[in-house]
Amino acid sequence: HILHDEKAISDYLLERFDVQCLWLGDNSLECARNRMWLAFEAGSHKELKPLWQKYTLRSDSLILTSQDENLLLKRIQQKLQIVEKALNDHEFLCGAQARYADIVWFSRLETMKSIPDFSMVNFPKISQWYSTMAHLLGQVDSKKITSII
Repeated sequence: HILHDEKAISDYLLERFDVQCLWLGDNSLECARNRMWLAFEAGSHKELKPLWQKYTLRSDSLILTSQDENLLLKRIQQKLQIVEKALNDHEFLCGAQARYADIVWFSRLETMKSIPDFSMVNFPKISQWYSTMAHLLGQVDSKKITSII
């Protein structure tokens, strides 16, 4: 069997190999929180795809007006306000430990760095969380981290 969908692949890998429930959580509430954040990220990815296509994939076929880009950047800021608020209550998105949703959101922020006007300057909790995640994932290059904070 071949899986082509990234969600299906990650679900398979998590269910098959995460026997200690480290990434989705070891109870139904943690698992539900994780899935909520994953769904929110998937929706964000779909909604903001034009910016990622233009700046991350460097697609020449996509033409965005500056007004379109400003609206999408504003939308990113609205999404990050929700993430910031959640990080006021917990060190990580799903609670006291890093979970799969944290890795996915960290990855999303990594791709957002290619967007010229993207910044996390108004999001101190996200910036702190981002630095923690970078350290946990072994990406401790301080120049790379502070370039978007």
